[in-house]
Amino acid sequence: RDRPDAALLETVLLRSQSRGEGMWNAERGAGDLALLRVPLSSFGDASDSAPRGAYRPLPSLRGGTLHNRFVGDWLLYGRPAGGAGEHALALRFAARDEPQALTLGHGVERIEALGRDAVLVGNAGRDLHFTSLRLQGNEARVVGSHVQRDAAQGETRTHGFFYRASAQDDGVIGLPVLGAATGQRGRRSESASVLFLRNRALNLAAVGELKSSPSRSTRDDQCQASCVDWYGNARPIFLGDRVVALLGYELVEGRRAWRGWPGEKLEELRRVSF
Repeated sequence: RDRPDAALLETVLLRSQSRGEGMWNAERGAGDLALLRVPLSSFGDASDSAPRGAYRPLPSLRGGTLHNRFVGDWLLYGRPAGGAGEHALALRFAARDEPQALTLGHGVERIEALGRDAVLVGNAGRDLHFTSLRLQGNEARVVGSHVQRDAAQGETRTHGFFYRASAQDDGVIGLPVLGAATGQRGRRSESASVLFLRNRALNLAAVGELKSSPSRSTRDDQCQASCVDWYGNARPIFLGDRVVALLGYELVEGRRAWRGWPGEKLEELRRVSF
């Protein structure tokens, strides 16, 4: 929402052909895209419709699945299937500028905010790519990237990603990852590891991973207390200055060590199984 002319506007990205919101159906939409912007005060008892002039047509991308996110004054969207010419689109929605094409070279499976900027995550072949975007003024610009070889996301939902900012352009990203052979939403008994990246002025570098203990994580309790299918089995946790990974039934804590560029490395400090 933004506040032109002192009126709150609701901004929503819409697609012309939907399969409903049940389970994975929302990920398989198709058709034309449009941005709907209407005053919040116009919402009522659903007896009225938005005027045609409230819709702004937007360029569509090939394929059914689409990932999008609003970051500040920007709408970012792209599709998972990636290749050498793959791109995403960035629109400063409060202005009347045309959408800007962002050349990535990988698919878009996740879009997250890094403070006022953003990171786009997705695979190209067997490798997982992270691309940082500077969202400043009227320009969206690719700044940095990191490639995690032979990897894929271990959790595709929003709660798998965490970012702890230590300054305006400085912070740490945490994201569960799996081997690429397992693929997205791979179902296997062991937990993913949690990968940590350092963001410095949108330059990204891996600082380490916290991994589960195979002997403990493979015990099958028939989901009495936990289940990979409904919470992803792994997630990063930032607690004050401490860095922790939840990996199945284990909590693994890391500590920072300094050794050359990019300077900070994450090493396992201790673990406990509950």
